[in-house]
Amino acid sequence: MDVTVFFNNLTPQERLVFIILLFQGVFMVILVIAGIRLKKLLNRYRQLLTGSSQNNLEGLL
Repeated sequence: MDVTVFFNNLTPQERLVFIILLFQGVFMVILVIAGIRLKKLLNRYRQLLTGSSQNNLEGLL
């Protein structure tokens, strides 16, 4: 089914719900990406504080 045909057959209320769900999905993806980046950053910070013997300071920075 063509996307434009599907979108044109929706009522204004259905179109609004579809757009809200689309934005909600994009927002959730952004939150997941930010969470992954935060987890990596916290692991790097924790290694920096503990002075991990596996990674030297130059490797962390």
